[in-house]
Amino acid sequence: MMTFSNQSVGSFDDQTHEYVEVSWDEARVQAFAFHSVGTHGGGPKGAYHCVHGVSVEARFVFAAIKAFANCQLQGVAPDGQKFFVTWVIRPADGTEELRMGGKWGKVIARMRRTGYVQQPQREVA
Repeated sequence: MMTFSNQSVGSFDDQTHEYVEVSWDEARVQAFAFHSVGTHGGGPKGAYHCVHGVSVEARFVFAAIKAFANCQLQGVAPDGQKFFVTWVIRPADGTEELRMGGKWGKVIARMRRTGYVQQPQREVA
């Protein structure tokens, strides 16, 4: 598994950033594709915009999941074939996993929370 430490998944308040460790099985997956995605929020009128055919590098998949309002997620194998994956959240420690073959299938990507949250810096006059 390839591992990247100190990846930011951002936050919904645009003020803090939570850092995580992201791992994926580079022999099984090189990227992830979303069948269709919608934006969170939609502004004061609640408008919802749907975009089709979005793909991201494997290391950014968990940040993309947090950014979009729905998740029909597919893994993209090194040979270009696509397959659907299952998003599993382990409530005991907050670890998130993407598995091929269903809930009890093989883990192909994992996000582990490191506990480090960067707070905004106050400006000193």
